[in-house]
Amino acid sequence: MKLVNVLSGDVVKESEDLDELKALGISMAIDDGVESPHWDLDDASSYSRPRKKSLHLSDEEGALFRIFLPK
Repeated sequence: MKLVNVLSGDVVKESEDLDELKALGISMAIDDGVESPHWDLDDASSYSRPRKKSLHLSDEEGALFRIFLPK
């Protein structure tokens, strides 16, 4: 799995440990001054082309980081 910065598109870290990636995303968001970051499941599937599910870390202004989940 990869923790990806939504704004830059950079891969921040790759790991098989979901909890590690989630904690890193929260920590980075708080260090950047985000007051209430939270993870949400984003099921980006469609009928014509199923896509991978992902988690996105967001604040009141939008998504900051995304973790693409395995199938």
